[in-house]
Amino acid sequence: MNQPLKMYPNPFSEHLYLNAEKMEKPCHLMLLNTLGQVVFEADILHQATAVLHRVVLPAGLYSVVLLDAKGRRHTGKVVAAE
Repeated sequence: MNQPLKMYPNPFSEHLYLNAEKMEKPCHLMLLNTLGQVVFEADILHQATAVLHRVVLPAGLYSVVLLDAKGRRHTGKVVAAE
């Protein structure tokens, strides 16, 4: 089955690309640390691919949660490398 959310590269060091072209827009993106705390939030309005620039995120495992316009929740895991 095709996943509507594709994230690459994983692990990432500087930029994480989130391809959400098959999702209903607008979408709300959240990045959570291992404690479940939201460390980044953004809205994806119309673009098919969003870029997350890793500026202040420490290395580690993160959960990605994307809520589409119909309220569907898409999730994944990414690793921020040194």
